[in-house]
Amino acid sequence: IAEMMKTEKEEKKEIRKAFDFSMIGLNVGDTVIFDALNLPVKVAGKNKVEYEGRLWSLSAFCGTYLPEEMHNKSESYQGPKYFSYQGKTLWEIRLEREKE
Repeated sequence: IAEMMKTEKEEKKEIRKAFDFSMIGLNVGDTVIFDALNLPVKVAGKNKVEYEGRLWSLSAFCGTYLPEEMHNKSESYQGPKYFSYQGKTLWEIRLEREKE
């Protein structure tokens, strides 16, 4: 019986699929904003952005361009939390879409 009963915390900590721009309705060529620097970057693939002619994953872009004072100890970043589209973070848009 104990195995069958999940705690509320365990249920909330479900594994999500890796972020993909199509999950939130964005396409190659759309522009998103890197919020820390208010920097526009172009969507360049299912999980890549282009900046100054180079392709980046969202997390790698954060690790490179995030101001020093915003870095965390692990140097590991959930990219969708640092980029926005039309005033909402990509993370917020994803959560909204998942509820639909």
